Amino acid sequence: MSTRGRCLALLCAALGLAGCHTWATYPQLDRPRDEIASLEGYFREYLIYSGEIFISAVDGERMAGFPWAARRAELAPGDHWIEFTDARAVAYSAPQSVCVLQYRFEAGHAYRFKAHSRATDVPWFDRRSPYRGTVVLVDESAGEPSDVVVTTLCADGGGSFCYRKEHCSPHPDLRCLPTADFDIGMCGFPPD
Repeated sequence: MSTRGRCLALLCAALGLAGCHTWATYPQLDRPRDEIASLEGYFREYLIYSGEIFISAVDGERMAGFPWAARRAELAPGDHWIEFTDARAVAYSAPQSVCVLQYRFEAGHAYRFKAHSRATDVPWFDRRSPYRGTVVLVDESAGEPSDVVVTTLCADGGGSFCYRKEHCSPHPDLRCLPTADFDIGMCGFPPD
């Protein structure tokens, strides 16, 4: 196998590990299932296209160590802001958007992102990051699954959302910079 092939295989294995991980974000790890909520991303692979949503932060806290993100998060019930990455790959191109949503998660409820449900009224050629949109969460707890449309704020090309500097990756020059028209900032380097 060529060096490029080995590197690609290693990357695929690493990404596969990220998809299997459940992240418990509440402090009491012995809580019964009916006292927590869960949120699950998705992964769909087609002939030349794949799409996935994975969870990268809960209330500004990022997962420590590898794989840095999770396909599923368990949450204490209540209001949370969730940062997630919507990655879409066509052949070798992998555009991605980082988004944030705020929602009140109910105890004993299992939520999941509905595949390919992220939407915005802003055409792709006119997007200025950040921009508003929506995503659909499916609440699978009741006998019949129900769809909930949740407002999002997204930025194309990556990045992270924040309310304080502590929500950003540890770097001495990285700051939580305000965004025009939104109450949440984005991590970045201050302009000179």
